[in-house]
Amino acid sequence: MSPGRPAKRVPRARARPPSRRSRRAATSAKSRRTPHLSEPPHGHIVCRSCGRIHPLELVPADCDVLVEMTARGPTGWAVERVAYSIAAVCPKCRRAAAAA
Repeated sequence: MSPGRPAKRVPRARARPPSRRSRRAATSAKSRRTPHLSEPPHGHIVCRSCGRIHPLELVPADCDVLVEMTARGPTGWAVERVAYSIAAVCPKCRRAAAAA
């Protein structure tokens, strides 16, 4: 290239609109993104008899699974919180039932 001469323009390839397959892939990847949660995932164990609630300690792997499950929700829903609960009978209610 000599000085004073403009550089030759190299023609660019035209951008094609994304194919249906790539749009589907982008959509499914989008749905797998971590939702914006207002609080970290948490768990409870709830007594079916008296309603007593006790928190459950979740390890990071548990939280990851709960967040991954949010991607299974229907399209258009915005997940805000993830809470996991286990239905059980507390020791006090079990003793009362055994005594009866």
